[in-house]
Amino acid sequence: MTSNSINKNNKELIETATDLLKKCYEPRRLVTSAAVRAESGSIYTGMGLRTPIGGTGVHAEPVAIGQAISEDERDFRTVVAMTYADVPQNGEPRVIAACGTCRELIDSYSTDADIIVLEDDERIKMPVSESLPYPAYPE
Repeated sequence: MTSNSINKNNKELIETATDLLKKCYEPRRLVTSAAVRAESGSIYTGMGLRTPIGGTGVHAEPVAIGQAISEDERDFRTVVAMTYADVPQNGEPRVIAACGTCRELIDSYSTDADIIVLEDDERIKMPVSESLPYPAYPE
């Protein structure tokens, strides 16, 4: 098990996702961003794409992972998602835990990756494999 403490690299990842969200934010459509740090140290980002048509939106984490893969990255160290959803007006974006589907996706591409989540209003990191005690497709 890895340390749950947020380090300098994690803070940089959070800042990168936050900056993207602030730049691209659009109420009801673009409210979530993600950043992925690859094994190489490079950071890749993505915006969640909401639509009024059920089932056609895409979460931010797969967009960021797809961006990393398109740059020939195959191993990820840390993933974070940020949101403006349910944040008081004029508030700062907050960390949001990856949903179960995104956790499965992260785990299927990089079983050693950490995700950043909020626990008791504190940002912590945890191995994605520990966030999925019962994965959909166990080996």
